[in-house]
Amino acid sequence: MKKVQIPADIKAYVNRKVIKKIICWALLTLGIVLLITLYGEKCFHRLDDTTKHIIYTLLALSPVYILKMYRLIDKSWCGELVDIEIRYTTDSNRGFKPTLETLYTKETVIFHVKVGDKIIKRKAYENAAKNSNISSCYRKGDFVAHIYGTDYIQIINEKAENVICVVCGLSTPGNFEECHSCHHTLKINVEE
Repeated sequence: MKKVQIPADIKAYVNRKVIKKIICWALLTLGIVLLITLYGEKCFHRLDDTTKHIIYTLLALSPVYILKMYRLIDKSWCGELVDIEIRYTTDSNRGFKPTLETLYTKETVIFHVKVGDKIIKRKAYENAAKNSNISSCYRKGDFVAHIYGTDYIQIINEKAENVICVVCGLSTPGNFEECHSCHHTLKINVEE
């Protein structure tokens, strides 16, 4: 089975991202527990004990969902791209009261990748639909890799015209060694 070799700068980026997320989670949870301790009884004094404990538990667990801590349960993998699903939806640049001027067509690309004997379904990226989008870079049968803690999936092909940065998602010419946007290593190697 093939294994992804993760460049040192991307390992460092992922480690910083994970540590930052854990610290934010700990501080937010501590803040919520402190607020519950100080003001919980004042706010929920009319409720019975069981209901109060359910509310306190949900409040204490809310940072897990707010900060998307479940994304830390991830791993690096590589495999063959067996299907590409592209969805087009209408979205807006404004979250509050969108207007016709702020509407655009959003392209979401979902990969079905065969890793070992499993098929992994993973969102590759999502962006405004344009003729120059990176979805045209991907083909069924390509060998792709995902690195733990990153958001984008990269095609592993020495002859690829463009390479997708696993950190920022920018499409860069295949002969570049590092992304010209975030300056992380572009080429991800896979070993047997």
